[in-house]
Amino acid sequence: MHKNVFKAIGFLSILTVLLILTSLIVRPKNNDKESGMYMPDANGILAEKKNTIDALFIGDSLIYTSILPTKLYEDHGFTSYDLSTPAQRLYDSYEYLLKALDTQKPSIVFIESNGFFREFSVGSALKAKVSRYLPVITYHNRWKSLKWNDFTKKPEYSWINYNKGYRGTDKVKSPTDIKDYMEKKKEKKKILDIDKYYIELILDLCKENDIEVVLLSTPSMKSYNYAKYVRMKDFSKEHGLEYIDFNLDIDVKIDWQTDTADRGDHLNYSGAKKVTEYIGKVLKEKKFVDHRGDERYKDWDDSLAKFKEVFND
Repeated sequence: MHKNVFKAIGFLSILTVLLILTSLIVRPKNNDKESGMYMPDANGILAEKKNTIDALFIGDSLIYTSILPTKLYEDHGFTSYDLSTPAQRLYDSYEYLLKALDTQKPSIVFIESNGFFREFSVGSALKAKVSRYLPVITYHNRWKSLKWNDFTKKPEYSWINYNKGYRGTDKVKSPTDIKDYMEKKKEKKKILDIDKYYIELILDLCKENDIEVVLLSTPSMKSYNYAKYVRMKDFSKEHGLEYIDFNLDIDVKIDWQTDTADRGDHLNYSGAKKVTEYIGKVLKEKKFVDHRGDERYKDWDDSLAKFKEVFND
C-alpha cells in the first residue's frame, strides 16, 4: 500500500517537473502573433511601460469594438487599454486582469456586463487557472513551430499594439429591421452562480489594489435587452457600483443605419467614437491626468499616428 503511494507521488512529481520545463520552452517569447502569442491584441498590454495605463476595459468583443483608447489619448491625454477577447468568459477576464496588474496600476476598471450572463463550465475555468502556472496547457501545439531561441531565451515582451486592444472597422452593415430591443418586460435575466463567483473575485481583486470599478453596457441590439438591463441595475445597487448603460439610460445618438458593422450587434468606428467621447467625459470628471506632452508617453503619440493612418478622420 505504502509502496503504491510513493510510486504515485514520484510519478506526479516527475510529471510536474516535465510540465514546468515544457512550459518554459513552449510559452511565447514575445507577445506578438508571429511568436505564437494567444490573443496578441489583448496581450499587447504586456509591452506597455510599467505603470502607464490609467484605465482598463475588460470584457468580450463589445469592448474592443466600442472603446477607442487612442481617441481617449488624442482628446484628453488619458491612457487606457481594451483587455478584451471574443466571447470572453469571466474567468478569462479575471486572468487577464491579474496579468495586467503585474505591471500596471490602473485607477479604474470598466467591466462590460454582457459577460455576466455567459455560461461556462467549472472545467474550463479550472483549465484557465492551471494554464496561469503551466502555459503548456494553452501552448502545447507550439511544438510544431518551435525555434532555437524558444529553448534558450526568456520572454521579452516588446510588441506595441498601436490599437491598444481596439479591433473595430469602419465598414457599415445596418440592420434589416430596427426593432425596440429594449422593450420593457417583467422578467429579469439571471446571473449564474459560477458567474457570480468570478465577478466577486474580480471585484475583490480591484478592491485589494484600490481600483475603482464601473460596470458598462455598450450599445448592442443583439446582446442586450430589458431583462439584462434590470438585472444589472439591481446588481450595481447591491454592490454600490456605478453603472453606465448605453442601451437605455444614456443616449449618445447611435444611428443603427450608420454606426454598426454587423446589423446591430457590434459598433463600427463611427459608433465607437460616440461611446468613447462619453467615456472621455466620465474620466475627465474623475480628474484623470492629461499625459500629452509628457516624454514618458511619447510612444502613445507614435501609436496615435499609426492608428490615424488606418482610421483617417
